Amino acid sequence: MVVVICIAMVVVWGFSSWTISPVSGFGTGEAGTSDDGAMTFATYELDAGDTIYYEYEASEACWFIIRTFDDTDPFNIIVDERLNLSGTQNAGSFECPVDGQYSLSVTFLGTPPEGMATIDYYTQALNEHSILVVTATTTLLIALTVLLAYLAYSDHRCGYRGGVLYMGLGVAGGAMSAALLVTFYLNPTIDFGEGAFELLSMLPGSLFGLCFWVGLFTVLREEEGDDVIWVRGVAVSLVKLTAIIFATLVVFFILTLIYVMN
Repeated sequence: MVVVICIAMVVVWGFSSWTISPVSGFGTGEAGTSDDGAMTFATYELDAGDTIYYEYEASEACWFIIRTFDDTDPFNIIVDERLNLSGTQNAGSFECPVDGQYSLSVTFLGTPPEGMATIDYYTQALNEHSILVVTATTTLLIALTVLLAYLAYSDHRCGYRGGVLYMGLGVAGGAMSAALLVTFYLNPTIDFGEGAFELLSMLPGSLFGLCFWVGLFTVLREEEGDDVIWVRGVAVSLVKLTAIIFATLVVFFILTLIYVMN
């Protein structure tokens, strides 16, 4: 059962992105220009009801604009301005009223005589699929964390100390990862411009995640021991088989990322 849950966890956590990637440009970064004209830094393909979260800070006064494009007729492309904000910094969310392409751009009202006007920005688009992925991932995290806590408590009561420490670390890692996942979903731009929180946000993928998986594989080792399964007459350790499956999934996930990024 634990093996099946581990595989489900990897699939949901690793292969399902809960954010919508831009069809062009970058959702997060820094952009600059020496001109006063409009500059588009991200374009999303979204449906009605989807949400765009944004936060930005510009070096010069500017307009932050969200537009939609209707290019069904190449001889009569219709551009509708959906949001127009002024000021050097702002943050909020925008719910898409119609299906289509949403272009995020900035128009600087002036640029320095020498140098460039720049804008640091963070945008993120979410839809109904995002809710499902976050719900499934959080549910699995909480379920496995509760399992680790129960087994650690049982071992402690029975006087067995072999895996209590590692399972305790797993409980801490799982609980923190679940809390941060929910936090980032409820407020996607929370770490924008916040160095301490941005650093903290990187930990679930390293320290917290490591603690969680170490605790989980401690359960596998303690529960399965030297149990084996037979594959075409060959005895294979269940723990080793689990490790091989997990490593294969990780490698496949990395190769998929490389293919998508290229």
